Amino acid sequence: MENASKALIIAGAILLAIAIIGIGMYIYSQAADQVGGAGADLTKQQIDTFNSTYLAYQGTKTGQQLRTLLGNIRTFNAQTELDADKIGVHTGDASADTASSAGSLAITDINSQINAISVGARYDITFGFDPNTGRVISVGYTQHQ
Repeated sequence: MENASKALIIAGAILLAIAIIGIGMYIYSQAADQVGGAGADLTKQQIDTFNSTYLAYQGTKTGQQLRTLLGNIRTFNAQTELDADKIGVHTGDASADTASSAGSLAITDINSQINAISVGARYDITFGFDPNTGRVISVGYTQHQ
């Protein structure tokens, strides 16, 4: 009788250990999926959300709106580690841009462009997009005639 009760206690401990290991593996796999998804390519919805931040400024806008846009880009570029992910800024039409490095400016250069924009003037703002993902990679602007 004593051996039977010890066998039941050992069997219970083994089942409990298997349950704990199973729960640990489930939690680990869930965490690995979250971490693995962070570095993966952006989904269409994430790209649309990213683009909407900037595309609200597309078309003819005031100098103050252009300053706000360039300030947002300056902030984004400062927080982005990879140069390839930064948004390029230049005068002129950006609709034909296909690489973010073309026209990319240092933060100090963006600051000087912001200071050169006349608040009361109107500007035509265009965007260049990555041909593979559709993400905004550059912005161009010209003073509206």
